[in-house]
Amino acid sequence: MLPTIAQLSGHLQTVIYNKRAQGHDVARIQERLSGVPESYDALAALARELAALPLREDWPYVEPDDLESIWAECDPARPLGPMTKVDLVDSARRVETAFLSSVCGCILGKPLEISPTLDQLRDAFEKVGEWPIRDYVAEELQTRGLLRLHGSYKETVRERIRWVAADDDINYTVMGMLLLEQHGLQLDRGHIRNEWLQSIPPWWSWGPEGSTELSPIR
Repeated sequence: MLPTIAQLSGHLQTVIYNKRAQGHDVARIQERLSGVPESYDALAALARELAALPLREDWPYVEPDDLESIWAECDPARPLGPMTKVDLVDSARRVETAFLSSVCGCILGKPLEISPTLDQLRDAFEKVGEWPIRDYVAEELQTRGLLRLHGSYKETVRERIRWVAADDDINYTVMGMLLLEQHGLQLDRGHIRNEWLQSIPPWWSWGPEGSTELSPIR
């Protein structure tokens, strides 16, 4: 089933927003999106133009994509030797702890991804006796009408947690680990493309890669 025209238009609006933040000149294409015909072909043509948008002339940053250009922009006087001796056993423990902590943080925060203010959060949590926050979010915040929760609450409030729910921070971190394990410093765009196709199923992407209206979780 194809996404609707409205869904695709919303997705393109998100991409335009991201392009603006990345320094691209989006003024004209923003105007065109508001008047584009309700046509899949017209939206596809606009999407192709989005991919080729130039940077603004006043954009102050140099952000090359290929490794050789990145090296060329580095300070030639920078230290190139090892910064310190690495204890691999200790580092492995630290990395594991950091990853598991990020997973816990994702699940804790997902029900609250609704852009609430701190005052709104505090008011809701105080009314159920859970401020300051010391545990995963309780479903009671929504069932009592104190705070609207994100759609992912069905698997991320503490009464319903059965597994780690999908999240971009988790999915992409795992994919990055797989790429490094398989390819190391020989990693290139082709490897990333292939791993993406093999490891990220449809609807498991976020941000510019997926639409919030189409995702079953977010």
